[in-house]
Amino acid sequence: MLNHGVSTGALFAGVGLLYERRHSLDIKDYGGVATVAPWLATAFLITSLASAGLPLLNGFVVSSWCCRAPRSRTSAGRCSRPSG
Repeated sequence: MLNHGVSTGALFAGVGLLYERRHSLDIKDYGGVATVAPWLATAFLITSLASAGLPLLNGFVVSSWCCRAPRSRTSAGRCSRPSG
């Protein structure tokens, strides 16, 4: 949950900063943002890739833990996933 909150908050902050630079909701006005605000574009790209679950970023770690959790064993020695 913490990962989702950080990634989503950073994406909304990036969209807000982009809007403050362009003051437009028209998508064609956002061409060439990377040349005007390269640090903002880089941060937005990294945050987007982390939210998508790219390896070596926080979204990948959390998704790999979630995929591994159903296969872990409980304290009784049974598999936590129901069989059948």
